[in-house]
Amino acid sequence: MKTILRSQILLFPKKNAKNRYDICPPEPIIEFELN
Repeated sequence: MKTILRSQILLFPKKNAKNRYDICPPEPIIEFELN
């Protein structure tokens, strides 16, 4: 799971997060972190 989290962070950096929110909201990403 750690590798998946790292890949998501690289694909969804904080700087580009504003643009990524329309495509994928941060809610599901947080769920993966909890799992």
